[in-house]
Parts: sequence; C-alpha cells; structure tokens
Amino acid sequence: MPTLPGNATANGRCRPIAVLRHIRIPARKRRLAAHAKLTTMGLWVYIRFSAMLLVVMGACFEPLGPQAQPPIGWIALLVIFAFCPIALVIVLGFQCVNLYSAGTWHRPSWTTNLFNFREPIQFFYFGAFVSMAQGVVILCRIAVTGAPFYVEALVPLAMGLGIWLGVQMTVALFRSKFDHST
Repeated sequence: MPTLPGNATANGRCRPIAVLRHIRIPARKRRLAAHAKLTTMGLWVYIRFSAMLLVVMGACFEPLGPQAQPPIGWIALLVIFAFCPIALVIVLGFQCVNLYSAGTWHRPSWTTNLFNFREPIQFFYFGAFVSMAQGVVILCRIAVTGAPFYVEALVPLAMGLGIWLGVQMTVALFRSKFDHST
C-alpha cells in the first residue's frame, strides 16, 4: 500500500488529528523568544529615535523666516490643522477595508515596524511625532535667536498635531480593526 502524505489513508479519508491542549515550552526557549521580541522592539525604537534625531538636526539648520509667497496666515494654519485629521481618517479608513492590508492592525506604538505597509497607521503615527519635533525645534530657535515670529513656523507643529489627532480618531472610529491585546 502506498504511503500518502499528511493524514490521508488509502481509502481517501483523513485520520482525526489529536488536539493538543497544552504544549510546555522549556523556560530557556521562552526566555530566548522574549529576548528576541525585546531586541526587535528595541530596534524599532532605536530606528525611530535616530530618524527623529536627524530631523531635529535638520531643523536646527533650516533658515528662519517666512519662505512661502504670499506668507501663510492664521486662517491657512487653521485649515492645515483641520485638514490633516480629516484626510488621514479618510485615507486610513480606505486602508481598513483594503484586502491587502493586515486583518488586524497593532495599535500605534514606537516598538512596531513603521515600514510595514500592511499597517500604514504606524508610519503616520511616527510622521506625526517627527513633524511635531521639527516644529518644536523651529519654535525654540526663534525664541533663542530672537528672530521675529512668523506664522509659517507653526506649520510643522500644526501638521504633526493634526496627524496625531487623525491617528487617534482612526483608532477610535475603526476599533474593530485593531488588535486589543496591544
């Protein structure tokens, strides 16, 4: 009688598979698995921190003074702040129903892969913090150097806060899409 792969028998029926109730994993393997997870988590925190440090250093050398012609006013700044969360909820809402996105997303975190395109919320979450960091550095430079204040200096901060608000709104509106264990 030929041997068949898997659980199939000669008459075509499958043998029942025993259900395993509990598999005991040795303590050493548990520690190694936990260490690997922590190492990966630490890697993403390191990558995010390094990228933010690069952006902060770049903001230190950005020329102070309005660059846009005509200069950006308070109304335009308010429109930018209001547009970011609304647009982000729409974009991420489409991604929630996208068949190619992950079935469930992890909640936004610094310890997850921000380049996982199946969970785009991680990238936007990081982008919000990068933009806010750039805005804070520009405002600190204006305060320290005594340069005249201009509304355009608040654009990165307004965008960062708007994107962060959009991420929080997305998590609240599409909570069934997110993994509740994270």
